Amino acid sequence: MGLVTTFETLQQAYFYLKAGDRNRARALLLDVVDQNPNEAEAWVGLSFCVSTVQERKKCLERALRIDPDHRYARAALVRLQAAEAPSSPPVLAGKKNSPAVVYLSLLFVAVCFGGVVLLAFLYEKPFSPPAAVAALQPGQYLFIDFYADWCGPCRTMAPVIEDLERECRGSSVRVLKVDVDSPSSDELQRKYNVNSIPRYILVDSTGKVQQDWLGSGPASMFDPVREQCRAK
Repeated sequence: MGLVTTFETLQQAYFYLKAGDRNRARALLLDVVDQNPNEAEAWVGLSFCVSTVQERKKCLERALRIDPDHRYARAALVRLQAAEAPSSPPVLAGKKNSPAVVYLSLLFVAVCFGGVVLLAFLYEKPFSPPAAVAALQPGQYLFIDFYADWCGPCRTMAPVIEDLERECRGSSVRVLKVDVDSPSSDELQRKYNVNSIPRYILVDSTGKVQQDWLGSGPASMFDPVREQCRAK
């Protein structure tokens, strides 16, 4: 399998992953690693196709053995390990807290502290625009590019985004590039439910999503952004 073919196969596999078709993605990625067991990106892709945490860890660890500097594989492995770490307080031997006991305990604490603790367990925080959005004036927009250095489709789209940024310079649209591997981007990814990349979002000054794109495509896909850039 040649370099170009491998790249195209990986792109197709990630396309299937974005579409939720893990079986087709898995078949393509297995074909890549059969031809080249040292293709780190294929092992990272396979980590999304397996059904258990242990299998995913093995895929990520294999990718890191091939490429120790792979930022996404390392960050994902750290998150998995953190999720496995015990977070609940120890329980006395011979005793188990029933769900009812746990609930009543939380209710007691909530009553003591004005209900704040219980509400924190039951409800998510209300949406608050991120700092980059909060800095916008009424009538301004923010175009957010969620990317990663290891992402092939993101690299393909990079020149398109650079051209768009030049076209929008000095207009009502600002361009923000967000590296999904950076810990500082976690809150922004959660707010806009970013699970796949490349992902592009146009939001207004209140943080409301006006346009949403997933995956790579022609430059014309961003024509609505260009129209907004030209608007007075």
